[in-house]
Amino acid sequence: MRALQVALRQGGTLVLRAASPEDAERLVGLNRAILSESDFHIRERDEYTADPAAERRFVESFARGSGSLYLVAEVDDTLVGLLLFQRERLRRLRHGGNLGLAVRVAWQGRGVGTAMLDAFLGWARRQPGLRRVKLEVFDTNPGAIRLYEKARFRREGVRIGEVRAAGRAVDLVLMALDL
Repeated sequence: MRALQVALRQGGTLVLRAASPEDAERLVGLNRAILSESDFHIRERDEYTADPAAERRFVESFARGSGSLYLVAEVDDTLVGLLLFQRERLRRLRHGGNLGLAVRVAWQGRGVGTAMLDAFLGWARRQPGLRRVKLEVFDTNPGAIRLYEKARFRREGVRIGEVRAAGRAVDLVLMALDL
């Protein structure tokens, strides 16, 4: 994916681009920061054990023509968000894939998530044979649910009490978009 520049709502320029192996150390820091800022993630901060070498290998796996994408959002050379899309590998499921998106708390509400999702959907619509994008979101994350619904994702189901976060049961909302 080619790099894109997007003007942010409250000023500044956002750069959206595919992650590169050279980003590995900063991606480890971004992932740790995102996981420490909210309870809206399946993984807890101490369960994220990647080091820069492992993250580099992970980023490189996206460059092998798999129909997957690792997108980063950057402002003034600081990573502020990421989007991962992993295409299904099995032939009967290959028309779809799974999406994950995260933005640093300080950058939420400024158009970063919308810009990443819009850029991803433009890319996704150009991928041969890709017809479906799926995701899971905590029911306690109304901002993310609004973002996905605004992009025309549909709620397809709920996994009741699937997650234990902050000592309580949280439902996972299953959403999908047919391209």
